[in-house]
Amino acid sequence: MPEQIAEIGAIVDEYSFDWEEQLRFAAERNISASVRMVSMGADEAKLAALDTLANAQFGTRLQELKDARTVRHISALSDDELDRYFSAAKYLGVRFVDVAAGVGKQYFGEPNHEQQFREALEGTVRVLLAAEKKGFFIPMVRTFDFYPGTKAQIATKKPETERYRETALRYCIEMINRFTGIGRIAAFEVEVGLYGCDGQALIDHWREIRNATTKPALLYFDAANIVRQGKNSFENYLLMLPGIGGLHIKDCVANHRIPDGISLEDAGWPHTVCGNGAGDYASIFSHIASRGQETIQVNRKKAGLDPVIPFILEPHLRFQTAVGGYTGSLYDKALRTLVKELKNAEISYQNVNLR
Repeated sequence: MPEQIAEIGAIVDEYSFDWEEQLRFAAERNISASVRMVSMGADEAKLAALDTLANAQFGTRLQELKDARTVRHISALSDDELDRYFSAAKYLGVRFVDVAAGVGKQYFGEPNHEQQFREALEGTVRVLLAAEKKGFFIPMVRTFDFYPGTKAQIATKKPETERYRETALRYCIEMINRFTGIGRIAAFEVEVGLYGCDGQALIDHWREIRNATTKPALLYFDAANIVRQGKNSFENYLLMLPGIGGLHIKDCVANHRIPDGISLEDAGWPHTVCGNGAGDYASIFSHIASRGQETIQVNRKKAGLDPVIPFILEPHLRFQTAVGGYTGSLYDKALRTLVKELKNAEISYQNVNLR
C-alpha cells in the first residue's frame, strides 16, 4: 500500500448550504470538509432549486440569503449552533481539513475594515475552539492577505498598494500570532485583487511577513485564480512552491470576455472540472508526484502539520459570482474527475466513495 500523499477535501457549502446535507456529503464520500458558509435549520424552500438559476440570479439570491442571515459564515453561528454542528459531524464521522475563513478579505479604506477584520479573526478562533470541544482539532485556517484599497479601487484596478502595505503586514502578523497562539496555522490563498494576487506577489508578501515574525504560515495555491488573470498557472505554482501547504482544486477556461466596467469577481467566469480548463493540472500534479510533494511535505512539517497534502475541491461548476461560488449536484462529477487526475499522476489518496 503506497504512502498517502493527498487528502481529498471539499468546501462543502458548494454542495449545499444546509448544515446537515453538507456534513452527510463529506461523510458519505469519505472526504475531508473545509467549512465556510452554512444554513442552520432554514426553511428548505429558501435553499431549493439554486442549481436552476442563471449566474446573475444566483448571485442575487445568495446575497438575499446572506442579508436575511439564512446563510451565514460559520463564525457567525451562536455557541449553541456550533455545538449542534460539530456534534452532528462527530456522529457522522466527518473529518475537517480547515476552516475557510474570511479573515484577510477586508478592503482597506472601506468603513470599519479594522472592526471587520477583528470580528472575522475572533469569530474564526471561536469556531476552532468549539470544534476542539467536540474532539476536532482543525489544524489550518484558509486566510487572505487583504485588498489594497476600497471595493471601487480594486474593481477599477486602482489599488493603493504602498499606502496600506504596513497595515497589511501588521494585520497578517496579528492573525498569524493569534492562530499559532492556539496551535493553528494560517494559510494565505492566492486570489484576484489581493496583495497576493498571483504567485510572485504572494510569495513576495509571504516572505516579507515571515521576515517580520518567527511564527509559521503557509500558502494555498489555486490555479483558476491565476488563469482568470491571464497568467500561467504552472509557472505561478512553481513560484509559490516554497510556501505551499495545500491546493484548492478549481479550473476554468482562459480568455473569457469581460464587459467593460465589470470586475473579475462579478464576471461569471466559466469554470470546469479539474483538467478540462487552462489550469494545467496535468503539469502541476506531475510535478507534485515527482518533486513537489517533498517540498510541500517539508513546508507542512516545519509548520508542525501532518505531511499529507490537502487537495480541496472548490469547483464553481454552476456559478461564480462576487458573493460566492456554487456547484450543487455537479459536485460528484468534480470529485470523480479529481480522483481520475490524481490516479493518472500516481498521487495516492484516501479511499473515496464515488457516486
